[in-house]
Amino acid sequence: MATKPFSLPQIVIKEGKIHKNELQQLGRDDTWLMDQLTQKNEALNNVLLATLDEQGNLTISPYQ
Repeated sequence: MATKPFSLPQIVIKEGKIHKNELQQLGRDDTWLMDQLTQKNEALNNVLLATLDEQGNLTISPYQ
């Protein structure tokens, strides 16, 4: 059974700090990221971890 290649999501926010290099590698910037956080009603300082995959799916894990 053949498997399809895949890449792991990149960390774009860790402990409330934006990782700009990873965003740029995925063709995004901090303005786009802040817009996404606003749409999801999340504040940057409340984000423990956020990842972005190559399809543009942003996954946010807030502090509890």
